[in-house]
Amino acid sequence: MIIYQAMAGRLYPKILDSILDGIDLYDPDVENKQIKEFHYPYLLCNENDYQNSNDILKMIPATLKHERFEGVLYGVFSTSNLNKKKEDFHFTIINHPVDQIYELFAYWNFLANKPSLDETNKLSLDVTNKLSLDERISMVFKANQYHSLEEYIDIILNNIPIYFYYNGIKYQPIKELFHGYENIKDFNYIGKFSEIKKTFKSLSEIFDSYIKPFDREHATSYRGNFYKRDLLEKMLKDQIEIYENIKC
Repeated sequence: MIIYQAMAGRLYPKILDSILDGIDLYDPDVENKQIKEFHYPYLLCNENDYQNSNDILKMIPATLKHERFEGVLYGVFSTSNLNKKKEDFHFTIINHPVDQIYELFAYWNFLANKPSLDETNKLSLDVTNKLSLDERISMVFKANQYHSLEEYIDIILNNIPIYFYYNGIKYQPIKELFHGYENIKDFNYIGKFSEIKKTFKSLSEIFDSYIKPFDREHATSYRGNFYKRDLLEKMLKDQIEIYENIKC
């Protein structure tokens, strides 16, 4: 089984498309190899809310493990949901730890200001089920207090939990969105957003398939004020060192 535990970011959609287009799943000894999404960047704080119709984001609790099958599983999800075995190839592609903090703010800022179909929380279940995850996340963000950059960075620096509430459901962003992976040494391979061509070359060799690189683009979307970046660099010193020592 190939497990791509992704990091959310500006390049993630393009990276994913290139990987899925490039990996050759043909194996004469295994029928019906599959590609499945497992995308759960937020966790349910209450396990009893799993499959609750009010769970507009359709998220899962931290204790639920992903299914196993022959093929590729991909998505942004918590390590607590990982169901890995020794024979699996488990990889990720990461952003600079401090850049990722600001990148997440840019993404949330975009969603918080995105025109919403629902300003009153009264859309029918049939309608919300047809919305994209981004559209549903936008609805949740609009129902919660929105933080300025300064408030957001101070929350991160003070290690204050962030929660979102919607229709009685409580969500928490997975910690990997902010602080990377605690199990970084357990991955079989780690690439970088900033060195995507090298990353794709290595993955092409690993999978014996051609993963076509795309034209170089900015690895992040954020272009604003880097409020208290020096303090974030100090807080994430160990992660930055690991990041800088990764050889794609």
